[in-house]
Amino acid sequence: MSTSIKYGENIIVAVRLEGSWRWYVTEKEYWFMDLPRFSQAFTNKGYDISSDADYGYRFHIPVLNEQTVHSFLHYIEEEQISVEELRTGLAIQANAHDGDLEMLAGWVPALLVDFDNRQLSSYFPEPASFEQYVPEGWTGHYENFMEQLPAEQKYWLTDTSNYFGTGQQ
Repeated sequence: MSTSIKYGENIIVAVRLEGSWRWYVTEKEYWFMDLPRFSQAFTNKGYDISSDADYGYRFHIPVLNEQTVHSFLHYIEEEQISVEELRTGLAIQANAHDGDLEMLAGWVPALLVDFDNRQLSSYFPEPASFEQYVPEGWTGHYENFMEQLPAEQKYWLTDTSNYFGTGQQ
């Protein structure tokens, strides 16, 4: 695993694209999908964020949608992680912290970005509101989406453990 998981610094994201599932551990800022809309929200509150207007921190991709996703995923391919790496890493952390859920908070999947159905579901516990900044034609929700994932993607489930007590199907 090339990226460590640190609560508040990076997030775990499930991506569905062309019927396939992928996982990423990235900076959370990458996943505000419509950056012009996100920037406008700050401007409306009186903040000057003109220095971010080129969107360079997200590879000059202002709107992450089905037209730009392939370029975006190419840029973050080193941050892709397998289900098995997530499962192993979570087990190591759980053992190191005696299963203390608070210590495992960073291992809960934060976002489900479904490019096939143009939906974003956020389960990020902090007030980031990813679901408010989705592209036109998309829907965004704040919800526990863990039950929606296929069984083979539920890295928090093992033969002997359910680390988060959810997503048991």
